[in-house]
Amino acid sequence: MRARLPHGLFSQATTQVIVFLLLANTSYTRTITYLRIDRPTLEKYLRKAPAEADRPKTLKILFRHAGCDPDKIREQPVTGEVVPNVTCVLPGTQPEGTRRTIVIGAALSDHNLNQSESSSWVTPMMLRLLAESVGSVPHQNDVVFVAFAGSDEGKTGFSWYLDHLTAKERKNISAMVFLKSIGIGFPSCSVAKADANRLADYVTTAARTLQLPSPPALPQDEFQVQELDHWRIPGVVFNSLLTEAMIDYSLDGEPHLKALDASVQLQRVDQSYNLLCVYLLYLDDLFGPKHRKGIDAFGPEIQLDVREQPV
Repeated sequence: MRARLPHGLFSQATTQVIVFLLLANTSYTRTITYLRIDRPTLEKYLRKAPAEADRPKTLKILFRHAGCDPDKIREQPVTGEVVPNVTCVLPGTQPEGTRRTIVIGAALSDHNLNQSESSSWVTPMMLRLLAESVGSVPHQNDVVFVAFAGSDEGKTGFSWYLDHLTAKERKNISAMVFLKSIGIGFPSCSVAKADANRLADYVTTAARTLQLPSPPALPQDEFQVQELDHWRIPGVVFNSLLTEAMIDYSLDGEPHLKALDASVQLQRVDQSYNLLCVYLLYLDDLFGPKHRKGIDAFGPEIQLDVREQPV
């Protein structure tokens, strides 16, 4: 799988990451490639958090900077909300009618645990970063990025989006990935019941590829997981694993996130970003027509060779 030259805002600060996979005692190999945005560039860009009312407009501009086709970037008005959902579609390389859909979304305003404005921008900004990294390499299926409206951590926009899909669109979704509180702690995940084993296995495989600890699985009590279960859509929620030491109740009795060390937060954002890049491309391979039947996730016999080269 050859990567196209990057075309986005960060094209001078990217590294091509190529993952070669070989199953022991077989002739089966797989190659996963993505363009990694380097950490200093991540740090520079995440400093600037737009006002909440400006986030839809800002995100649309950023998607265009990432190389997305302007005709594939749209607003979806949400009844009762001041700002709309924002969607961006990266079409796959397979013929229309054979492509599946992978959706990755986040709240436009991610104020879990009363995060600051800058911290609440990290999660929706991750959509733009992934759009460039994944969109700059060939992928088989349609990848749809959605920023959800709603002061309730995007719950209103999330439900509205699912409610207004056609039955055909809903059925074509092979996986929906929701991001929440990225960068606060090490990634954790909750998986919807539909196709849960395969989605969870590929989280572990993606972490192993990058030599990261496997994100722990949390109880399936996330609002988004329950909504996905209602619609029988396979999905996973990526959240941050929090500890009591990270929470402050002294202000008003409500949980508030303590101030994070900037370098620690950047490391966690970088880990989550790379994990999600690899995970999305593994899902694209899993749900593509060229996927080898019978090989769903990689066990201990997998051999990995990760190579990096400047673009």
